[in-house]
Amino acid sequence: MSMISSMVFSRRARRSRQLVLLSCLVSGLLLSACGDHEHGQAEKPHEPAAATNRIAVGENVRRNLGITYVKAEYRVVSATIRVPGRLVSPPEGVRECRGPLAGRVTPAVAAFQAVKVGDVLYHLDSPAWRERQRELATLAAAVSRAELAVSVALAERAQAERTLAALSANAPLHRERAETLATNEKLWQERVAALDAIQQAGGGRASDLAEARARLATARAERAAAGEHQAEHLLEHARVDAALNRQGDAPSRLGAEIDAARAAKESAQASYALALRAASSFTGHSVDELLAAVEVPLGEALAPDAGTVPRWRAIDRLAVRAESAGVVQQVAVSTGAWIEEHTLVLTVVDPTAIRFEGQALQSDLARLRGGQTAVILAPPPGGPDDRLSGRLAISPSADPVSRTVAIAVMPSGTTPWARPGVSTVAEITVAGGDEELAVPLAAVAQDDLKRLLFRRDPKDPDQVIRIDADLGTNDGVWVVVNSGIKDGDEVVLGGVYELALSGGGAAKGGHFHADGTFHADDH
Repeated sequence: MSMISSMVFSRRARRSRQLVLLSCLVSGLLLSACGDHEHGQAEKPHEPAAATNRIAVGENVRRNLGITYVKAEYRVVSATIRVPGRLVSPPEGVRECRGPLAGRVTPAVAAFQAVKVGDVLYHLDSPAWRERQRELATLAAAVSRAELAVSVALAERAQAERTLAALSANAPLHRERAETLATNEKLWQERVAALDAIQQAGGGRASDLAEARARLATARAERAAAGEHQAEHLLEHARVDAALNRQGDAPSRLGAEIDAARAAKESAQASYALALRAASSFTGHSVDELLAAVEVPLGEALAPDAGTVPRWRAIDRLAVRAESAGVVQQVAVSTGAWIEEHTLVLTVVDPTAIRFEGQALQSDLARLRGGQTAVILAPPPGGPDDRLSGRLAISPSADPVSRTVAIAVMPSGTTPWARPGVSTVAEITVAGGDEELAVPLAAVAQDDLKRLLFRRDPKDPDQVIRIDADLGTNDGVWVVVNSGIKDGDEVVLGGVYELALSGGGAAKGGHFHADGTFHADDH
């Protein structure tokens, strides 16, 4: 115990000697700074200045001493959890542009360049794209052939319908002609029989009988020919009817041919549409844009007989465009480099899409809840007005080694300093605390046994007022002020220890020179 007491006493003694030396040094500097302008004038008797707690700090003094101010504000001090972390880009805020096909790439943007929707990011000269064009041409031709096949099948059915209608209309005529020829044949049969009976009775002329028999033969031949023609007519009618109409459960031939042609057309169109969608992914153009007609010089291989072709046929190099606004984070390839399929070409980041990620202590889990209000602080020297607010999200699992749990805060807005990679702190307000007037703990200066605050004079911004701090609880960063400060007052944050050192613990006034040296008003 005696050894420990002696060690503590020696440390205190050494610290006291250091403070005495520092105070003497500052006093000497202050006296030397004031001596020149005092002795340059005729000495005049004057009354000692009245004691004051105001110190003049002009613009040059503030700049030389690095004096900054912060506003007192109402906040929850006793129920705030701070988590260090950094801002990151969520997956939806980062777009990696990879080559859709193998080829030679030419970047059209530079790193850190801002891009808008539709801006060209890079060009790609790809032999694989020409193979895709050849496939599209083959599929387009297949669609045209299928459409023609359907048209031919429909025309055949229309012709068959007209033929069947004509055959049906001619059927009564064939029947009438058959009946007429049958009647004519019967008449000539009776004429031949009558002339033959007359001749056998010894009358009549042989020439009349011969002519009647010739006419009968002709009538029989005409009737036979008409019967054959009628049979052919009936057979053609049956054939056309079978081609047009279902026969029992079997489909009609022409109907089946039309169905087959239509199925082939649909298959060709589906293959063509799928190929166009794939081309849309490669080119960045919609399917309608790829099918839109564009003009090309006559005689080219693309269009030797016409001046317009679908856009997909006229695309020589692929132009990859930005799908969303952002900033080019990196260009991973050089101009003219050959890349393989899916090679990273460049990365575009949306600077407005950010979130805070950090690691909270496992011991704070009992007080943390998803959806709690959180504030993302600006890095120094950011002020209290330059913050981002959002809602807390907590990882469903913790790290047993570090005894921490990952948290995230999605801010509801953005600010110029907020960008991926910035280190910052998130303040999470938990249940059980009330808002109290507070200032940063770094704004409190220690002067011997007193704690001081330097409040900016609301009436004269070039003066500060030294006050004894009436402080309450603190959370290590902010401290509650019980009195002497009101909401919106500014207190010195940067340079507070220089002001405390100049005051020497007494409530005396003075001013600083432009070089930062202090001059008391009592000499």
